[in-house]
Amino acid sequence: MHFYGDARTRRAIRAKEPMVLLYGGFEGFENYGDVLQLTSTISFHRKTTGLRPILVVSLASCLSADVPEQLRAKYDVDGVIFEDGELLDVSALELEPLTDVQAGALLHVYGGGYFNRYWGARRAFVCEQLIFRLHVADYVMSGLQVDDVGAAQLEKLFSLKRPLVIGGRDARSVELLKSVSPPDAVEFSFDDAIESIEVIQEQVARADGWANTPRHAIGLHANITREYMSPDQAGAVETAFSAVIRRWPERPLTMLQAYNDRRGLVQDTLETISTLDILGRLTSFGVVDLATLSAHPAPGPLELTALARSLAAIDVVVACSYHVSLTMNLLERPTFLIASNDYYAAKRAALGLPVSIDQFLDDPLPSSTDYADERRRRRQWLDRLTQTIAGRHGRQKRAKIIRERQEIVAGVAEKYFLS
Repeated sequence: MHFYGDARTRRAIRAKEPMVLLYGGFEGFENYGDVLQLTSTISFHRKTTGLRPILVVSLASCLSADVPEQLRAKYDVDGVIFEDGELLDVSALELEPLTDVQAGALLHVYGGGYFNRYWGARRAFVCEQLIFRLHVADYVMSGLQVDDVGAAQLEKLFSLKRPLVIGGRDARSVELLKSVSPPDAVEFSFDDAIESIEVIQEQVARADGWANTPRHAIGLHANITREYMSPDQAGAVETAFSAVIRRWPERPLTMLQAYNDRRGLVQDTLETISTLDILGRLTSFGVVDLATLSAHPAPGPLELTALARSLAAIDVVVACSYHVSLTMNLLERPTFLIASNDYYAAKRAALGLPVSIDQFLDDPLPSSTDYADERRRRRQWLDRLTQTIAGRHGRQKRAKIIRERQEIVAGVAEKYFLS
């Protein structure tokens, strides 16, 4: 594993002021839920621990030399470390391999559902590399959803170095995490995105138009990305969409976009309705880009009013996203979460959402919840996390970053087809 940074990042990780490395769901691509989990975590450290946040993301997300500064400005971090499994020539991006670091940092492995059969092995390996190559003194984990395979990968990591504390975002994940680590280290943390969602909730609730806009539209979020969706996902989206149209043929649709990715690998709502030819059945529809909202959390008054009115007009939602579902429920918009594999079935169960689309459409209101108990327990978790971090004693000493002897295998543009 190799780590890269620009000049500002290299200075930041050598500075004596204590820092926290942030590694989690956000890998540099604007996914609504991943960004929210990141921004909540950064805000926690800025307000509570005082540790300087250093973001760790995938080198594949660095499309130009401007990206490090853009990420610093957008997410209020002191540095950005790019990780990759190969040693590449990154000079075109004005990056260099990291060579030394102030030892004793804290690593915060924040939320997401990535410790699973799809990505668990790689994610656990990156954690291991960050801990040992960058001389991390301690690490904490929060907001994790895991499956059996992901728990097994974490068990290997825990055997090398135990985290100070571990937070699972749902009951099943807490159970699995307790089975592979000391049970007293594990606690229910709920979702790391919740504080950022609450900010959105408060913003739209205060905006003009939220309270007096009639609720008549149907919100639709769709995703058929092959990397983590089952082969049945397209059919499940079609079935749910058709059921909604049959039930309410005259209602307008508002498309909820949750992923902005210039690579073209992800098929979120706008890409999905084109691929499935749903687009050919519609003459008009509204769009709310939640991914852009999450990355730009302070819209101007006019933009906020338009956003509030678009969201306020939605009566019920059908979605393929855990975080879209969580957000819309907190906005008091009942939501059905499509689940065509066990990964998403676990997400749906964690949110307590219905299994049958027809049952949901017959009576959506019982599906709405404000997750009051989960949010109360979340506050208890944040207290424990704060106390745990305050009680640690990271050593402060300059250290060389451990690097493999390896020849440069390619230029970064060659590997990631950058222009």
